[in-house]
Amino acid sequence: MINIIKSALFKLSKDWTFRITLIVGISLAVLMNLIYLGIDLASSRAGVTEHLFCNGQSMLISSLSPTQNFGIAIPVNLIVYTIGEFTNGTIRNKIIAGHKKSFIYISMLLIGAIFSLSLMIVYAGLSIGIGSIIGGFDAYGRISTGDQLNPTIIWQYMIMAFFVYLFIVSITIFFATLFRNVGATTPVVMLLIVFLFIAGMTSFASSVIDSISTAELVTNAMVYINPLYTFGVYSMIVRELPKDWFIGAIITPIYWTLVFGILGTKIFARRDIK
Repeated sequence: MINIIKSALFKLSKDWTFRITLIVGISLAVLMNLIYLGIDLASSRAGVTEHLFCNGQSMLISSLSPTQNFGIAIPVNLIVYTIGEFTNGTIRNKIIAGHKKSFIYISMLLIGAIFSLSLMIVYAGLSIGIGSIIGGFDAYGRISTGDQLNPTIIWQYMIMAFFVYLFIVSITIFFATLFRNVGATTPVVMLLIVFLFIAGMTSFASSVIDSISTAELVTNAMVYINPLYTFGVYSMIVRELPKDWFIGAIITPIYWTLVFGILGTKIFARRDIK
């Protein structure tokens, strides 16, 4: 299995899908900051520019979102890369060489995680860096979010983003190896991600409108069911997370990652590779 991972990592470093996606991510990080800077300049008054959009904290929140900007491109490119392993015969050659199918699938999960996290680290890091240089970084978001941020929320957000992207890798690899067709896999994965995000946003919003007690009930339940629930809630701007909510926001994507990982391994091990 170690040999599989080593060869896959070497192939990934030479893969054009990865390189092109990386270039797109870098370009998009620069472009989004320029767009936000243009908005700030256009809304400036008396020659004074308040960086409401182009700043470090705003770029941190937007760049890590799985349904905005570059985040939405990660699973698409991972689908192309993974299915390419089937169409060019790489998976078949590994099986012929005597590698266990279960090890091959686990290696795909590991490489998929490296593929996705590497791209997001570069994109988010560059986005936050440029935004901070131009508009500064206010951990409390006094200007851009109306004092709706704090240092605790920021590191919680980054930790949750890490586990959410592991979940996205898990479902992407699962459906990519199940369908083995870009046209069939892409809409399923994208619709699932968007649905989970919107479900979190709408369920929280509706529960708050109904009553505080209902909001607490829905929160306690949904945070342990929907792996993107907290990301959807973040789009509503929540200043502080209860401790149990934060723990649930980590546990949920982890157990769904394991569920799809184990299920995918079993299905892959039993299917024929043509």
